Amino acid sequence: MCVCFEKPSKRRSAILGGLIIGALSGIPGLNLLNCCCCAGILLGGGMAVYLYRQEFTNEMPPMESSDALILGYYFRYLRRSDYNNP
Repeated sequence: MCVCFEKPSKRRSAILGGLIIGALSGIPGLNLLNCCCCAGILLGGGMAVYLYRQEFTNEMPPMESSDALILGYYFRYLRRSDYNNP
């Protein structure tokens, strides 16, 4: 008997990563991190993947590269929607 577990939701991790980028971009002084090779964006994306990976348990299937790709898409979509709002 096989008990299949679903993978955790990617939205929560993408939203938290987007909040990190928003905070780094909005706080004076910290927004200078984005001038250094987009360090704030890389930090937010890396944090989103890290948080997503922390939600896995031993019973779940392992994280695949397609999971990171979809997480990056969500992350990009949330970040892009932030710039389109006045």
